[in-house]
Amino acid sequence: MRREGNTIYFANDQEFYDFAVSPFDVFQRMEGGTLFHDWNFTPAYEDALSEGKEFVIEDPNSQVVKHQCAVYRTVCKPVENVKGLSKLHKKS
Repeated sequence: MRREGNTIYFANDQEFYDFAVSPFDVFQRMEGGTLFHDWNFTPAYEDALSEGKEFVIEDPNSQVVKHQCAVYRTVCKPVENVKGLSKLHKKS
């Protein structure tokens, strides 16, 4: 991961997940008693979003970029400000 200006660059999806997805499951109980699990984004990701940061995943095969979501276990959540590495972002 590297930071340049208002953009945070990640080499691949795993590096983005390490930054953005909390590794802890959250268990909740629905009406009727059924338990289900959920997860949260990290405070670092949420703070960066609130500061207007952009996230670039440099892997051209990024599933996060392709689907615009993060999947942890079986829960899928949309991500914001995530882009792939375009010609505009590439360094000479």
